[in-house]
Amino acid sequence: MPKRFTRAFYAASATAVVASSLTLSAMAASASTKSPADSAACGIHCVSVFSRQLGSGTTLNAYVPGNTGVGGKVGQKVNLHLASNTRPNGDWQPSLSGFVFQFCGFLANDFFSPTSYVCLHYPFDAVLEWNWAPFGNQSGLCAGVAKPGVAGENVTLQTCGKTPDTVWIADEAHSTKHIGCAAPVPPFFLPVGPNSPLLQFCPMINGGDTSFSQPLVLTLNTGTTKPTNQLMLKPETLVSGVAQGTQLFAYFLDGPGGV
Repeated sequence: MPKRFTRAFYAASATAVVASSLTLSAMAASASTKSPADSAACGIHCVSVFSRQLGSGTTLNAYVPGNTGVGGKVGQKVNLHLASNTRPNGDWQPSLSGFVFQFCGFLANDFFSPTSYVCLHYPFDAVLEWNWAPFGNQSGLCAGVAKPGVAGENVTLQTCGKTPDTVWIADEAHSTKHIGCAAPVPPFFLPVGPNSPLLQFCPMINGGDTSFSQPLVLTLNTGTTKPTNQLMLKPETLVSGVAQGTQLFAYFLDGPGGV
């Protein structure tokens, strides 16, 4: 049965994440994010997730035939696709947000054991879950994996809130700024250029992973077809202490009708 969280909890958690990171606001989109990023109906409640590798014009997408916002089901692939305000398959909303320590415990609503590695080593790192929401309507399907802990596993639509497999932990220690990871802010707060040092990108550890020496993180594969730019799990690879470009992601809050 899916874990249940109130809208008030989401709002409080999201506020805490944003407040903790306002000095950087670094996950705001660059000036190149002025292209529309979601359907007009989704508006300010949606977020656009993009990679450092491809930039903010190519965003998180549910690979559902027809691009009509219907027909999504568990197991369908998730990729990055050129952003457009006519694409309901690119509409996503936060299903939950907060910090790891808020989900550590023995109750039904807790994702992690309080003695687990993530609770002991990532307690103040942000936790995120992205709910596919065509036309602004949450589907109850989130970007996750069917088989956690498996390198090469494709990111697919999975039932939200049921397991940690749809949860993503922002690895602040190996992000581009090493602080203030995973705080979405409206792009008009920081209309910076694409190469601005203010931009913040984070590797995203899958919550169902237990490989702690080299955690499995969200990774872009630009060599795939059907779909192109498939997202999958791969061991985190560091270059001078920062995750490689295909494993670095950011997201911004969309404006009305897309940015």
